[in-house]
Amino acid sequence: MGIESIDFQSLIHQEVNQLIENWKAVGFSETEIQETASQFFNMGIIGAQLIAQEGGVQPQGVDQKIPYTPQMAERVIVFFLKGFSAAAIKGHEEHIPTQVLWPLMQNVAQHLFEQSKQAMVATIGQENTPDVQISDDQIVNWLGQTAIEAFIHYTTEYEKQNGPIARTDQPVMPDLLNRSETSEEEPSSVLVESAPVENTPVQQPQANSQQQAPQQEPASTIPEIHHKYAAVSLMLSNLSATKQKKILAAFTPDEQQIIDRYRDPEEIAHHLDLGLVAKYLKL
Repeated sequence: MGIESIDFQSLIHQEVNQLIENWKAVGFSETEIQETASQFFNMGIIGAQLIAQEGGVQPQGVDQKIPYTPQMAERVIVFFLKGFSAAAIKGHEEHIPTQVLWPLMQNVAQHLFEQSKQAMVATIGQENTPDVQISDDQIVNWLGQTAIEAFIHYTTEYEKQNGPIARTDQPVMPDLLNRSETSEEEPSSVLVESAPVENTPVQQPQANSQQQAPQQEPASTIPEIHHKYAAVSLMLSNLSATKQKKILAAFTPDEQQIIDRYRDPEEIAHHLDLGLVAKYLKL
């Protein structure tokens, strides 16, 4: 049984629903919970598409990929979402405004997704070494710390370029609000770009390393309807070929061409607003 048998949407929904309880416990508002859940679902789906596209994971220092099994693929997604939650909580504690928070979080996601794959690889074969075990709790705790350190790093880099972030718990002058909403220098790299990773998942990453996040094409240059087509493409990725054909028949040839374009997760991540795509997925 291959990874095409995995119902990634159900898996991601299940994990996000569990994380919601943690967000409630630390004081997330209902609006924050809805926004965070949508973003997590969207990033999880893109991660699942990357797993299907890659077909395997390449351990550090090894030339060949290890093909994904369903269990391996699911563990990567679960590790990623649970570790990523620590960064979301850190952003809540720091009172980072939404328009700044999610570009920063996308940078964190980029880094953490690669780390999650390497963390999963570290557990392969440990059933044969009972005296040397890495538990799932240890991995999640390490990934959570990695996510927090990455979040702090990207926040610091952002403030070096744009000045101090106006927190939502502090009075903010109107001109500062306008600047934070329209700044063209706001960093916004995405999940699908591979960030440098460390040699082993039992070591702390160097959060102060000088990583430069690639700039994302402004989503405003793309018609909003493209976000709907991207959501359709993500939905189709989890359906059989027969069901995909039936659904696509409802669209014009031009629309089908746009949907096909967004089968490549890099097209979604680089050119669209991930939050808007997630909202269409929820419709």
